[in-house]
Amino acid sequence: MAYRVTTEATPGYLYVRMAGRLDDGQVTQLAKQVVGDFEREPRPALLVDLRGLRMNVGTLTTIRLVSSFPELAKGLRAPTAIVHGEANRAMVRFYETVAVNRGYLTRIFPDLDGAVAWLGG
Repeated sequence: MAYRVTTEATPGYLYVRMAGRLDDGQVTQLAKQVVGDFEREPRPALLVDLRGLRMNVGTLTTIRLVSSFPELAKGLRAPTAIVHGEANRAMVRFYETVAVNRGYLTRIFPDLDGAVAWLGG
């Protein structure tokens, strides 16, 4: 596995940090892992920190991922703040657009403080 995921449950959100390298073929596996972590530690919101992750993920993979959320996430819906690194900004911005267009409350941030504030914490 070329990426690592760590989680920390806070009262207001599940903080998920990702590091390493993520390619197209690993996206669904990673999403399932995050959903499983969220099921084990349910919280009102999700904070995903991608600053340590180098992503090589295409636009079609992003569209397919968001389109699979109803089945993949088993109906779970939570406000999601995503902190991105500069290298991932364009891809994460596209992800935000696709997710919002599908009705998910998702927002991206360049810094952790902005993301936490948006989540109300």
